[in-house]
Amino acid sequence: MRAPAAPLSASAVVIGAIAVEHPALVREVEELESLHLLDSPAAQLRDSGFAQCRIAEVPASTLAHRAVQRLLADGRIAAESVQLLVTASAMPTSSVVPRDGALSIMEHPPSGLDLTCYGSTRVQHELGLVNARTLGITELGCVALLEAVWLAHRLMDQEGWDTAVCVSADVMPPGLKREVLHSLMSDAGCAVLLTRGPGGHRLLHHAQMTKGFYWDAQACRNELLAAYYPTARRLIANALAHCGLTLDDIACVLPNNVSRRSWEALCAVLRLPIERVYTDNIARHGHAMGADQFINLQDAVRAGRVRRGDRALLFGFGLGAHWACSVVEV
Repeated sequence: MRAPAAPLSASAVVIGAIAVEHPALVREVEELESLHLLDSPAAQLRDSGFAQCRIAEVPASTLAHRAVQRLLADGRIAAESVQLLVTASAMPTSSVVPRDGALSIMEHPPSGLDLTCYGSTRVQHELGLVNARTLGITELGCVALLEAVWLAHRLMDQEGWDTAVCVSADVMPPGLKREVLHSLMSDAGCAVLLTRGPGGHRLLHHAQMTKGFYWDAQACRNELLAAYYPTARRLIANALAHCGLTLDDIACVLPNNVSRRSWEALCAVLRLPIERVYTDNIARHGHAMGADQFINLQDAVRAGRVRRGDRALLFGFGLGAHWACSVVEV
């Protein structure tokens, strides 16, 4: 029988850097309402904490390319030193590179070969990551980047690798509503560097729970909403207990940017003051799908909301239905 894996907290692998690619185009909720891209009135979304979202004018693979390029440049990381590239997308359509300048493969009926033009290999080729194995995660919804970072961490320890890059990028196909389950969806790319060294954020534990009963979110909408809060509470409690911690030991919760109203409800279930959740980016950026938690981690550190030695909880939910959280020491 194989020995159990060493705990993440015993690993020398750390989150060394984060780079974000925000599209320049910003739309206020009132403008989205006038363009018929919302299901709810703009005033209702503002009441839920949203103000605007970012809209890409390039495909998801281009956002991924730019985020990884910035990550390598900022960290002065040689492209050939990267041993693993993990791409993650909340929407399966984001993992395939469209043809003819389209933003998404949904714009034109793809041929069979078009469906094999993967963003991971495009990024590997264009950025010269010649020594990197590639891996794509596309069926975990908005927890895809959390899972990618955990998986890359485990593979680095298993294989003895020193450098890995995880990148999440999503672009809503043109014409689709920008509101999903009362959350305002935003396009973004976010790249995370995993390396070995004393400096960086340590991943203490990662927990994930899937409830396949809710695989069809449209058909199980009401049941899924009812299960969301108790499942989130159980997952968070289990993750903290694994680390010997409680919510009192967590300096800040770094959320997925669903509505502030939803977070107020979850905080009531957790008995956690909403002030300990980093909600600043809900209004600024909307719900950037799988990128939220790591964008929030970077911004919370820059804003002084979390400091060196603090412990933070990254939480996400992905339609499918997947709940995930990571405990990180900054």
